[in-house]
Amino acid sequence: MILLFKNALRQTNISLIAIDEAHCMSQWGHDFRPSYLRIAEWINGLPYRPPVVALTATATPEVAKDICLRLGIDVNNQHYTGFKRENLTFRLLRGEKKRSLYHAIR
Repeated sequence: MILLFKNALRQTNISLIAIDEAHCMSQWGHDFRPSYLRIAEWINGLPYRPPVVALTATATPEVAKDICLRLGIDVNNQHYTGFKRENLTFRLLRGEKKRSLYHAIR
């Protein structure tokens, strides 16, 4: 079944590869998600190289550099947002009038 899936992927026009929790490729990959360590090999085995984006909220600068090197991403092509992001909010909605409060903040 896995071989069928891999063959189907090789015949598919992949427009983008997005890797979430990319820090697992470097920091914890050998223990937590060993399959992440094989992602670069799989990408390199494709008939062409689609754009690759690696996403993580917990990478140190050293881990980010390692991710870029493993995936063949230019180390100068990184974007950091940090932990404090103005576009994210956390709100507590009490049980009373929950629906009206929800519509008021949308």
